[in-house]
Amino acid sequence: MIFHPNKHFKKHELYNGTLWLAGWINTAKGKLNYQFADHIIPDVRGQFALVWSGNDGWWLAMTDHLCTYPLWYTEDGEHVFSLWEQATAHDDQVDEVFYAMRDLLHGQMTVGTRTGRQDVKRVQPDHALDRGTQVRYRHSLDVTTDGPPMSEWGDRLYQSVKRNCADGDTLFLSGGRDSTTIANVAHHQGIRLRYVHVTRGEPNPDTDCTAAFADKLGISVDYINPWDQNIDYTEGDFWHDSSYAPKRTCLTQLKRRSGVSGELGASESGSKKINTILQMPDITVEQLTNIWITTLEARNENVASRLIHDDYTYEHTEYRFWRQAYEELIEYFENMYTEIRERTDDTHQLLKAVIMMHCQDHEVYRLHNYSQDMELVWKHPFTDPDWYDVIWNAPIELRRVHYHNREVYRIAARQWKWFDETAWKYGGPRGLTQ
Repeated sequence: MIFHPNKHFKKHELYNGTLWLAGWINTAKGKLNYQFADHIIPDVRGQFALVWSGNDGWWLAMTDHLCTYPLWYTEDGEHVFSLWEQATAHDDQVDEVFYAMRDLLHGQMTVGTRTGRQDVKRVQPDHALDRGTQVRYRHSLDVTTDGPPMSEWGDRLYQSVKRNCADGDTLFLSGGRDSTTIANVAHHQGIRLRYVHVTRGEPNPDTDCTAAFADKLGISVDYINPWDQNIDYTEGDFWHDSSYAPKRTCLTQLKRRSGVSGELGASESGSKKINTILQMPDITVEQLTNIWITTLEARNENVASRLIHDDYTYEHTEYRFWRQAYEELIEYFENMYTEIRERTDDTHQLLKAVIMMHCQDHEVYRLHNYSQDMELVWKHPFTDPDWYDVIWNAPIELRRVHYHNREVYRIAARQWKWFDETAWKYGGPRGLTQ
């Protein structure tokens, strides 16, 4: 196996082989060395990707719960890639085009089980690649409990921000509750962040919320309109997180190297499913998946539709799916739900599962562009596994998902008297309303 690293990966020569590691994990490298020697897939947590090449010929590749550092591999097991451009460069040598799985939107295969050619596939979140065979090493969605107890939420939020923010990092303060929560918690930890608000230069509620919040907290904010810099920006080119390009332009303009985003946050991308589920007790996995598809196609949750797609085309155009890709997509989520039903028959947990079952892929899409940036450093406090466990498994009722108001932050911050008067009071439920 030949691994093609990028600058995020650090190479470690261990006794039994070579380890490439991007990000951080909660397990010492010495312990990993012993586990790898016995061909054990380690149960690690963190924001990471790792590749192991053993002296005995055994090799392994792993990604975390959100593919913070995604990996792709050739079907013959000869190559593992750490950048999308590496994978596509390899695929350009292959004539057989096989568009498959679930991200044909906008004609880009950013993070699919298979890429735009049959020869290269992506390592799925919560999966490891054991000498070319994908195996799941963790179920992020816990259908046996409601996740960490609420008494731990505050500490988990605090630690997630502490681990992913440092003096001098630039936080993009949208005016929504995700970014104001990060700013608030970091400020009270004494972390000296820099703050940027992206604006088109026109009055809007987000800018008003940001200004009021900044005044209350006593911080200074740079208000920047990146479109003044003639930004080369087509929204569809930065799928699915369309705010990536403006953020990057702002950092470059300010000559800063490290940005902090509020991606994942309260992860309420399943909110538009709730009313439909309540109105349709016999709703199918295919109909639920179509709600997710139509939401992504238009980047607008108001257009979510349970209607089954019937607009296939054999000539790929935007907003159209190849029939095979659609069928594989539906099969993937039907199999996922079947596996969930084998783990529980509790109605409460099944409701949580159908709300959340598409969210992992949804959030992976949003992180993709950041992971491919080799010039700047991007940090995402809310993707920290400590906070991720709360978001993925907290009861739907407590999260108040259908109100889209990020209730989990207020629950987590009950121990902090300053929270309601700053992040909650001045942070709007939604940022970037423009």
